[in-house]
Amino acid sequence: MATVKPIKPKKPVDYVGHEPVMLGVSKAKAMAWVLEQLGAPDGCNNLQHALADAGDPKETHEWLHSVVGEALRAALDDIETEYRKLGTNLLQKEATQAGVERLLRPPTTRSRRTVCDGDRGDPGSFYWRLLGPEGHRAP
Repeated sequence: MATVKPIKPKKPVDYVGHEPVMLGVSKAKAMAWVLEQLGAPDGCNNLQHALADAGDPKETHEWLHSVVGEALRAALDDIETEYRKLGTNLLQKEATQAGVERLLRPPTTRSRRTVCDGDRGDPGSFYWRLLGPEGHRAP
């Protein structure tokens, strides 16, 4: 029996776009676009021209606005439901991860030498003024 090699796509496949949350986002964007077109000044887009050809443009416009508004709310509810199914709370995860990284980091030990120890030869340094040019306290 011959072995089958899997087909590798030329470009990486974006599976995120096919997840239920992203499908809801796509629906919400579409409904928002329609509402945006409905709010445009009269005669500025094809949707306005199509509504003008309908029997009663004002009644059709109001009906379409309410239907699209309900569809947008439903899409946003779907997004929230699917997001909650994921069981992710990104802020909590981020805080937990930062806490774990802090705990896993080796403790820092400080030596008796400080950053200022190298400045003893500088006449403007704290040590020069405190200890004098010889490096010990003047009487």
